[in-house]
Amino acid sequence: MSISATIILSRRGVLALDERVRMVSQATRVTEIVAADKPSEAVSRLVPGSLAYLLDVNAVTAAAAAALWAKRRPYVVDTGDDPATLARPRRGSGVAVAHGTVERLMLSRASGVVCRGWFHQQILRAKTSAPLLWAPDTVPDQILDDRGVTTPLDDLVSSFGSASIPLTSDRAYGWEVVDLVARQADLRGLLVVNGPGIMALRTRAARLGVSARIQIEPAMPLRTLAGRLAPAGFVTSVQSDDLAGWVRTTGKLPIALGMGKALLATRVGEASRILPDCLLVSPGPDSDLIDQLAGAIAAGVPNGWDDRARALAERYRRSTVAFELGSYLGSLEVAHAWRSTSR
Repeated sequence: MSISATIILSRRGVLALDERVRMVSQATRVTEIVAADKPSEAVSRLVPGSLAYLLDVNAVTAAAAAALWAKRRPYVVDTGDDPATLARPRRGSGVAVAHGTVERLMLSRASGVVCRGWFHQQILRAKTSAPLLWAPDTVPDQILDDRGVTTPLDDLVSSFGSASIPLTSDRAYGWEVVDLVARQADLRGLLVVNGPGIMALRTRAARLGVSARIQIEPAMPLRTLAGRLAPAGFVTSVQSDDLAGWVRTTGKLPIALGMGKALLATRVGEASRILPDCLLVSPGPDSDLIDQLAGAIAAGVPNGWDDRARALAERYRRSTVAFELGSYLGSLEVAHAWRSTSR
């Protein structure tokens, strides 16, 4: 019988998180999904014998972990980022240190830790003695198995994901697509953006005079997104060359590969581990990145890439990762006797 679990997270409506919830729901019998404003109330509603599955490390899940610890209820932490590194640029080193301390406390008390990034494993092993599972971000089986009939266009470059308001100017996540279209008159762009950064990207497109050649659209369901991106020849993924960038898989990678797309990515994190050199660019100044991306686009999609991309994406198939997660959680239940410690 599968494990009974309650998923606690800070918010819904984020593509990668929603896919994560679906994967965990396939691995367990989910009794409730709580996007909690008051984590302690969420903890008080936990079904006896149910495992609390804390999705990401943030203020909501940290408060839930504290309440669970006080009640001697077991929990598992599922993490895909380094919270201290993410906090430092916007909130300063003091807040970053506090985030790191909270993360260590959460992890040290966890019954198990699930991480999404391959390179994150070694870092997390220094922070917790709990059993650790690498369970990367996933692509739905339906997308991976749907070959479709649309022929990708080499002149259409795209990206998708969440974009916050940039710290400076209009350089929000996805900026490279705008700049590529501005650099090459024969390119068109498509951005699907979740979050307030969408306005900064539209401002950037207007400033660079390419609004007519780039479509910048709000977030949409994953199946709709897959159809929208079908004509794109390339998908870009520019990650920072720091701890935050290296510990991620990024939800974009398995989805793009599962669609057979040529993913042009910085040589950082999971992308550096699995993509061929012809699709990787070295981190550096923005102008250098654009030059490298433009060169990769000019070289075209590698021969036979659709099949090769989907073969790479098999490791991220939702049902495969869900099976591994279910087995891992089952072994934890036996080891920690959750049902006898719940109250």
